[in-house]
Amino acid sequence: MKRKKLIILLLSILLSSFLYGQSSEIDSLRNIISKTKIDSVKVNSLNELGQKLTKVDLDNAMDTIDLSIEIAKKSEFIKGLALGYKIKGIIFYYQGQVDTGLTYFYKSLDIYESNDYVSEAAKMYNNIGIIQKSKGNIQEAITSYLKAIELLKQTNDKATMVTVSINASNVFYNIGNYQRALEFNHNALSIINEMENKTIADSIQIGHIYKSIANIQTDQKNWKEADSNYLLALKIYEKVNSLSDIGDIYLNLGVVQVEQDSFINAKNFYLKALPYYQNKNKIATAMLNIGEVYINIPNFDSSKFYLYEALKLNTEIGDNRGIALAYSTLGKLFNKQKKYTEAIKNLKIALDTAKKVGDIKIIFGVSEELYKSYKETGNFEKALEMHELFKTMNDSIFNTNNEKSLTQMSMTFEFEKEQEQTELRYQEELKRQKIIRNFSFAVLFLVILVLISVFSSLRTKKRKNEELKKKNAEILQQNEEIETQKEEIEAQRDEIEEKSKEVEKQRDIAIQRGDEIDYQKKEIEASIRYAYRIQQAIIPDLEPLKNNFSDHFVFFRPRDIVSGDFYWVAQKGNKTIVVAADCTGHGVPGAFMSMLGVSFLNQIISGLDDIQSNIILNQLRQMVMTALKQDNEIADSSKDGMDIALVVHDKNTNKVQYSGAYNSMYIISQRDVNCENSAKPIRLFKSNNSDKKLCEVRADRMPIGVFIIETDDFAENTIQLEKGDKFYLFSDGYPDLYNRKDETKFTTKRFKETLIDSSDLSMSKQVEKLEKIYLDWCGEYKQVDDIILIGVEI
Repeated sequence: MKRKKLIILLLSILLSSFLYGQSSEIDSLRNIISKTKIDSVKVNSLNELGQKLTKVDLDNAMDTIDLSIEIAKKSEFIKGLALGYKIKGIIFYYQGQVDTGLTYFYKSLDIYESNDYVSEAAKMYNNIGIIQKSKGNIQEAITSYLKAIELLKQTNDKATMVTVSINASNVFYNIGNYQRALEFNHNALSIINEMENKTIADSIQIGHIYKSIANIQTDQKNWKEADSNYLLALKIYEKVNSLSDIGDIYLNLGVVQVEQDSFINAKNFYLKALPYYQNKNKIATAMLNIGEVYINIPNFDSSKFYLYEALKLNTEIGDNRGIALAYSTLGKLFNKQKKYTEAIKNLKIALDTAKKVGDIKIIFGVSEELYKSYKETGNFEKALEMHELFKTMNDSIFNTNNEKSLTQMSMTFEFEKEQEQTELRYQEELKRQKIIRNFSFAVLFLVILVLISVFSSLRTKKRKNEELKKKNAEILQQNEEIETQKEEIEAQRDEIEEKSKEVEKQRDIAIQRGDEIDYQKKEIEASIRYAYRIQQAIIPDLEPLKNNFSDHFVFFRPRDIVSGDFYWVAQKGNKTIVVAADCTGHGVPGAFMSMLGVSFLNQIISGLDDIQSNIILNQLRQMVMTALKQDNEIADSSKDGMDIALVVHDKNTNKVQYSGAYNSMYIISQRDVNCENSAKPIRLFKSNNSDKKLCEVRADRMPIGVFIIETDDFAENTIQLEKGDKFYLFSDGYPDLYNRKDETKFTTKRFKETLIDSSDLSMSKQVEKLEKIYLDWCGEYKQVDDIILIGVEI
């Protein structure tokens, strides 16, 4: 009780001192305002008073700043007017009128920029960036920060440069552009390390930068670099005794260890974090992490203790998300102990709480654990319900991640475009300055020539005047000659000036046309690079091939930056689907068709429970025809589409289903390969250099798209494969390689020989051989078609 009273007394003294100090300063400013006759002093004092009143009385602060703005306008005190607009914007922001506040920020910025107040303009851009970020206008925030940095390079304001660089880094980190985030963090670190007489606040700022860099490296899974930077931050926080920050570092080090499955080390770091926390929310987070890591060690009793402690703290502070996580982790613990009744009880509470806060990731994890519990207890109806919820949440997370990825790419593209335009403006300014400089030199040179001529003429005239005393007649004749020379010089000067103007006019036209061509070229290249990023983003990764086959390779070579050929892999249950496709066209048109194909394949596989190769192609053809508005009976119907080879592999039986539209499938094996239900016989091919056989499973002679005759269903070919067998899916790009030097085509026969002769090599060595042949065949010329070739070893 005595300690509490002492604390209350100290707080009262501090508050009284603060209020007294504020009151004293305010009275002093009011005294200056009432006595001074100098408008600039009055405006500066009103602005300072308005700033102080924002902390105690917003209405009074607004009245004070309105008076300052009125006097500044009348006295034309520009700098004071700009500061008044800035403070008025801050007051509106504090009142929740963000858009109105932003309007006054821009008014202040206009004054600072038009009057070359560089440092003040940079600070305004930083403030605008902060407001735009809070509104979710990320691109506007980035643009504001970059303009602030560009202006600060002209000043020695290092402290503001550090602040703006950190703000820019945070924006880029939030949109997932880790490279830019790291660049701005390192820039801030470099500047602050150059500063002399660093304060404790500067040291803490350095620690925060190291922690931010480590957070980015953790997201990038660069564990070693993340550990190193966390330890640098820890050393600084320990030196300045920043307790909560020390706890955060230990907690983050624990997370890094968990990501590497080093649970003992993670537990030790989490336990180190606990003593440094006073905040109940952070203590609860640390205890929750300790409880979860004990499950994996495993030490179930310790896990239960820390999880119940975390639950208790989260309940006290009313953190529903923390409560949901605690119950969810308890359910996971009881599942591990096979105490399914207890698990279900805790997980149901976790699910209800997570639904209240709308946390998809928690619902995702809880539904997965409930599925396990219900399945083990034989409640299959509930298990199915949880499995459906799990799938729904998984799809939602997947879609959210896709949207975030596309947003990140769009933001990155806009940022790079803005950078290119800034660089273009800079180069144009350099050209303009060079032209002005050269023109000035030319004019100066002409003036010197004229002066030399005039000076020479004057000297001649003086000499002739001296001789005038001797011979008047001779002097008169010489004077006439001088006047004639003078007129000729002036005529020549006029002619030179006219020619100079004409040359300048032609040069300006040439520069303008050159700039227009460069700009159009850069715009087109930027658009194609953006299309390439989008195409790469939607093509799935190759994890299903790595997880389900002995080895594989993908040989993908677009003819242009973007490709009409594409590959696609997916896994559903025990089945892996592999696709190699060749769309109509090349470059951007082909790329759009490939993106359509990937999107339709994702929809088809998501909606099928029984995966069959021919059904996938039938549905794909129908979706393409519908999307492109194709109809056999319409004469001018679009003929666009794709040729495709598709394989469905059953991991349990090593059987593959193959269906193809024009594109065949090759199988290389020591034995004869037979189809169980093929309508067409398998073609065999042998090489003199190998005892293996290449078996060609032929495709249907119709495309994915409209066809000249009424289309039938695609055939399904089922083949039993064995370990060591290899199969290949491809477009016509590799067989159609064209040697422009010899004017010869690679051909399908040579392609088959190449595959079977190199089939004894590992997949990595085989694709190296294919790469070498490709480079030798194309030479210095550009390939004629997109290429996709997929090789898989069972």
